[in-house]
Amino acid sequence: MRASEVSAASHKNQIDTNIERYSLNPRQSLALGLFVLLLSLQQLGSITNASALNNRRAPAAFAELKAPTKMETVSDDIHDIAIVSVSLSTNGTYPGRDVYVQVAVKNQGNLAEEFNVTVYANQSSKIVIDVYNVESLGSSNEIVIPFLWKLIGISPGNYDIVAESSVVDGETNISNNVQTNNLLILPDNTSPVIGVPVQNPSDNEILVYTDVHVRVNVTDLESGVDGVFLSLKVENNSNYDGATWMNETMTELSDLPGTYEDSINSYDYWSGTIVRYRIVALDKAGNEQIRDNAGMFYVYHIIPEFPSFLVLPLFMTATLLTAILCKKKEKLSRSTFAFQRAHLR
Repeated sequence: MRASEVSAASHKNQIDTNIERYSLNPRQSLALGLFVLLLSLQQLGSITNASALNNRRAPAAFAELKAPTKMETVSDDIHDIAIVSVSLSTNGTYPGRDVYVQVAVKNQGNLAEEFNVTVYANQSSKIVIDVYNVESLGSSNEIVIPFLWKLIGISPGNYDIVAESSVVDGETNISNNVQTNNLLILPDNTSPVIGVPVQNPSDNEILVYTDVHVRVNVTDLESGVDGVFLSLKVENNSNYDGATWMNETMTELSDLPGTYEDSINSYDYWSGTIVRYRIVALDKAGNEQIRDNAGMFYVYHIIPEFPSFLVLPLFMTATLLTAILCKKKEKLSRSTFAFQRAHLR
């Protein structure tokens, strides 16, 4: 075999080895194919001058022919967090009420992920309700996250309730990161309803140092009751100016929802003091209602432990009892004396 043939065979073997060893892109494969074709022509005798071939400049395509340094790898990791659903405890309510939001989230990837879920209300502006951090959600796992929105100070209107998950590293499908529901907040123009107060003791005249308990039923079916107050003023008592209304917060009874109670402490209400009171209620939309007995108020007077009209009868009774006891004592003494004289004889 001639030297040129040996050289061409050697080059071809080297190229074949490189083809098996490396992965080539289309441009490199085309250049390599042309190069092998030239060498094959040389081996068949089309090019006989090996030295001329060796001195010929390689085409520009060959100058860019480089063997890859390593195989390109394709990742099998999938990152995909999806908001499955957003559910509300109600789709229509009033200002001041509570709305419960439940967000279902699923990891549709094949790796555990950490991310945030943000729930916000969107009308004319964005109101963030809360942000929840999911520290780790495994592949194909789904969780339900609870949120609470207190509608204090929220204006009536139509709101989009939006749940959105943050984008994790490597996530490309973000179209399922957001879900929406709708909430209608209705206007509340109705005041609370106040029942008839019940007073204990129920008399209009209360003995000095006796506390008075007042109980009343208050309801509001729209925004709900925000507060109930026992409003009172004290007259004919130098400790009070007799004109200022003083509001005491009534307490809702745990065993009787909608029933409110308060006590009027009479420790400095001496005899002759006059107490007037009324019931004031507010709802969570700011509507007010007052129950004042048609403007006459609920009134009671403080009296001494022994009213004046009882003093004379009590004095007369005591006098009579004393006289009776004295007569009995005198009669008993006479009987004893007569008995003693009869036995001394």
